[in-house]
Amino acid sequence: MLWSKYKHAYLAFGTAFVFSMTIWFLGINGYFTETVDSDIFEPEITVVTQFSEEEFIIKSGTYVYEETKYLLCGNVEINLVESGRLVGQTIAQALKNNYLATDGWRADILKNDTIVFYREITDYCSRHENKRHLSVRDGFVVIMYGPSGTDGGIAQFTSILASLLPENIRRQLEAGLLEFNSQEEALQALDNFDEYY
Repeated sequence: MLWSKYKHAYLAFGTAFVFSMTIWFLGINGYFTETVDSDIFEPEITVVTQFSEEEFIIKSGTYVYEETKYLLCGNVEINLVESGRLVGQTIAQALKNNYLATDGWRADILKNDTIVFYREITDYCSRHENKRHLSVRDGFVVIMYGPSGTDGGIAQFTSILASLLPENIRRQLEAGLLEFNSQEEALQALDNFDEYY
């Protein structure tokens, strides 16, 4: 009897609850951190030069972004950060205290009271940092850091001679097509090669 009288309210409440829990779950798992493939997206940035780093003071309404370009995979991660810890500082002070030049940080002042602290680092983004792929070096199968098509260096040497493997597997190895989500997955795949050596 109560269901028929209040079923619309129950359904609306249930839908709102499920939606809010989904947003909460995505938020705590980092789904609102933007990772951009740089070969697909190049943002247009208009830099405002009317203020110097010593003159511009960060206020509570200032939008502050951190942008990191990962040179090994080419991706860019952009995060909106809480400006509270920076309020009252000039950009020069923030670069000295929070975004160290020794770590490669620089800053741009954009339109609409927005600051971007940015850097380039020789590493993989969070989406690619655990990826591995198999390749051939000096005739041996190796596990490489990063996804296929990148050269992040050798993660692990093996004693498997590529010349002993079937031609189709050897071609895939030489092309770097055998990609895995982790070092453990790559090692499991190598276990399947034991019948060839």
